[in-house]
Order: sequence, then C-alpha cells, then structure tokens
Amino acid sequence: IKATTRLRNGGLIIELTTTEAAKWIRNPVNRLRIIDAIGIPATIKERRFSVIVPFLPITANLDEPDWLRTIEVENSMSMGAVESANWI
Repeated sequence: IKATTRLRNGGLIIELTTTEAAKWIRNPVNRLRIIDAIGIPATIKERRFSVIVPFLPITANLDEPDWLRTIEVENSMSMGAVESANWI
C-alpha cells in the first residue's frame, strides 16, 4: 500500500504501489482475505472514471452492449472496462 485517504463518510481510498497489486486485489478471493483481515464489515469497490470523447459519430449505438465491447477490443481494454456510454 502506497497511501490511504480517509473520506468524510468513513470510507477509505487505498492507493497501491504496483499494477500487480491492483490486479491481485481484483481477485474476489483476495478481496475476501483483505476484508477478513480488517475484521470489520467492508466492501471493496473499483474506482470508476468518467471520460468525455469529442466528435463521436452520431451513428454510434451507445445502448448496444456489443458496441461497448467493440470499443474495448479496438482500444486494447479489458472486457467490461467500459461500463456505459451516454450523450451529453
């Protein structure tokens, strides 16, 4: 762990030192190990980011899950990395 930040709502943001550590914590079994070690009721949530893409063609079918998967494949992203897309 590189750093921790305590939020006003009592939550914690934990910054990890390596990509490998982040991959390790994404494993459900490892998440349970951490929660058990903490000894209090907790959940581990992945961080989400909003991204604005200018000049997206109006023909893009944002509601189609296959379109989102295509975007992930074309940009070498992991499956499910794009959670949703919306017009602004």
